[in-house]
Order: sequence, then structure tokens, then C-alpha cells
Amino acid sequence: LSPLELQALVTADLERGVSNLRMRQICSEHPTELTKLLQSLVSRGFLEQDGRGRGTTYRLPGPGDSSHSAGDSSHKGDSSHKRPVDSSHKLEEIPEEELTKLRAIAAPAFMGDRLPVAETRRMILQLCRGRYFTAADLAELMNRNANGLRNRFLTPMVEEGLLFRKYPAEPNRPDQAYTTKEQS
Repeated sequence: LSPLELQALVTADLERGVSNLRMRQICSEHPTELTKLLQSLVSRGFLEQDGRGRGTTYRLPGPGDSSHSAGDSSHKGDSSHKRPVDSSHKLEEIPEEELTKLRAIAAPAFMGDRLPVAETRRMILQLCRGRYFTAADLAELMNRNANGLRNRFLTPMVEEGLLFRKYPAEPNRPDQAYTTKEQS
């Protein structure tokens, strides 16, 4: 792997994903070359693609964990190498009883039905009440594309004051999470 490919994988591991935009913040390569690099990592099995076009993100393969075959992961047991733990509710950390309730709320969306905008917005508000969720976690609960949720619902709802960002000064932060007013 080239140094830039390794950088993409490390970024995907540490930030739970990487995008062309994020890579442009890290290096000076042309966006077209970065797309080719990320696509090459997908074709070789190092990354999985989420979305299409400008909103495409890439993550390490696997069910929500960061273990992968791209390199040595032995440092993961050493907390000094991890990002600070935040209070976002990662789905695998939510007690099963509560997760069942959240899945019931999200069931109409998860079943693949196209819902009215107002219903989708109410669902997002219900899911985020009393907790922080990332776009990726909401997308998993609702069986939707994370970038689509962020662009179509989360960002407008923040602008309207219905949702609040965990990191308001960093709207493009990869681990950005959203909540309702009660939590903020």
C-alpha cells in the first residue's frame, strides 16, 4: 500500500469513515486522483463504499467494528491511541430493551417504505430525544443512506432549531451527532 492509501485507511479507522473531501483536507492530491485511490481500496476489499457521487463515504469492512485485515490492530487495546470517548449512543452499546424500542420507532422507514417528509422528521426527533445519534447510526436504524439523511433532514432540522449538533463549531466533523433540545 502507498503512504496515501495507508493514510486513507487510518483515517477511516480513527474517524469511522473517510471521504474525498476529508482526504482533500489531509493531502494536496487532485479530487479525481483521490476518488481513484478510494475506489481502488474498495475494489481490493480494504474499504466499503456508502453512497454515490459527491456524498460518498468509505468505511472499513465489518459490522460496525474497526477490526480489519489491512494492518496490525494490536494498538486498539491501548486507550492512549483512541479518540476520546463521547456520549453518542452507538447502537452496539445500547441495551437490547432500549434498542428494541428504537427499532420499533424506526420500523416504518426500515421496511423500505418511502415516508412523507413530516413523518420522517417526527421519527428522527423521536429517535434523538434524550440521546445523541450520528447520521450513520440513524441510517442503520432507519435503513437509509447516512449522507442522504444528513443532507435532506438532519442539516435542515439543525438550521430550523429542531435538532442540535454535538459539536456545533465543527459541522463537518465525521463523528458529528444530533439530539433534540432536551439533550443539548
